[in-house]
Amino acid sequence: LVASSHVQPPARRQVQSFGRHASMSPAPAKGMTRRARAARAAVAAKLNEGLVAGSMAPVELQETCQMNSILYCIAAVAATCATWGTGGLAQRLVTVSWRVPLQVLRLSAFLGRLFIYIVFLLGPLLSIFLYWGCTGRNILSIRFKTGGGLRHTCDLYLTPASADARARGELPQPSAPVLVLIAGGAWAIGHKAYNALFSRALRKAGFLCVAVDYRYWPQVGIDGMLDDNEAAIDWVLRNCALYGGDPRRVVVVGHSSGAHIGALLLARRAAKDLDNEAKRDGAAGAAWTCADIFGFIGLGGVYHLNECFMGHLHRKGFDYVIQRLVFGATYEVQESRSPTSLVRARPEIASRLPPMLLIHCTGDKISPQAQSEAFFAALSEARAPDVHFVLQEGGGHNDPVIHSPLMSDTGIIRAIILNVWRWGAKDTTRAAEGKHAPRCCKVGNAPGCCKAWESTAELACQDRLDALPSWPRLPKVVINAARRLTPF
Repeated sequence: LVASSHVQPPARRQVQSFGRHASMSPAPAKGMTRRARAARAAVAAKLNEGLVAGSMAPVELQETCQMNSILYCIAAVAATCATWGTGGLAQRLVTVSWRVPLQVLRLSAFLGRLFIYIVFLLGPLLSIFLYWGCTGRNILSIRFKTGGGLRHTCDLYLTPASADARARGELPQPSAPVLVLIAGGAWAIGHKAYNALFSRALRKAGFLCVAVDYRYWPQVGIDGMLDDNEAAIDWVLRNCALYGGDPRRVVVVGHSSGAHIGALLLARRAAKDLDNEAKRDGAAGAAWTCADIFGFIGLGGVYHLNECFMGHLHRKGFDYVIQRLVFGATYEVQESRSPTSLVRARPEIASRLPPMLLIHCTGDKISPQAQSEAFFAALSEARAPDVHFVLQEGGGHNDPVIHSPLMSDTGIIRAIILNVWRWGAKDTTRAAEGKHAPRCCKVGNAPGCCKAWESTAELACQDRLDALPSWPRLPKVVINAARRLTPF
């Protein structure tokens, strides 16, 4: 009886009390049927007679009452199960009766705010898609996966130098840093066009931008998204030189859920690289390794699918049922899909990760700032070779890819340009500082941190910074209103 009552602690305490005090009768359980009460009363009577295991019956009576004890235990289990079934069903009905309407109201409020936000910024948002689909020049759409579907495509935003070379019929020089952009979209509604204005600004600064499109839920799960982006990175490494990109300087950039996919892909690849090295199996047929990646940049990313984040999404209207469908049904699966957990579980993989730049805005409503802080702390504790954390004061979740480009605010883009330069000029940085470059640095809450190398980087990247676009110039008051309206 004790073993069979592990689901309901109160029932377990009652059964244990029967064994200690044979003269006690079971308290009537709320919601029990008449048949269940009768069965439990019979068991209590036999317990009082000392026939059930746990009483102090003499040895000579044990063989005589063995069969009776088994039968009475089975009856007690049936009675307990009947109690659980009745009470559990009633409890579920009560829970559903208030939980479903509450979640519907929360989700309706979230979608309503999103609709108002889209209507408020309808003109600027349409301009983004017009630039991506019509007015933007030198944007090539290429399928990166043989035999893939419509989602297995990527857009290449050519640099001015590459575009001029192709216009002359020449092969461009493979000298531009390459940014592989993984779009966000809550793992369900993303698209490569979200990065159009972001890519427009960076390609003017001399970066070859590759905006990746990939399958989302419910078409595939997290593992399917990882497979698509792994294939995209493989294609970029093998073919970017044909479009003026330097295959030795390929940087993975992810926004929101795209940052989660990018960081998880690199963490798993680093673990796989270590396992293959331990087996002396080389790359074991892998198309690329973490050593082929120049760096990673996370913009407002999600890095830990923990209870705090799940509860945060639940309060936004995304019920736990939907979360289990997207992130995994069990705690173990969710932890295996969390980059922060992977680094904490295997600190040795941090040494194999490429340099990282984590950028988060303090006004982010959907991806808490604590996500980047915890990932930064885990990487620091694991002694990752190069990790920087930039905290953007006052911005929102959509600032990197929508709000900042619409205002021609180049703060985030400037941080990207300077850090990519630093990754390729570490010796110059050390010489300028007179010491080794800091392994980890948090910018934003620590004024003056890491400023020594920034002056050197600004001088080296002055041409790129001057080439950044100065339009459009959407008024800041409009963007501030949009930040208040958006649910993200």
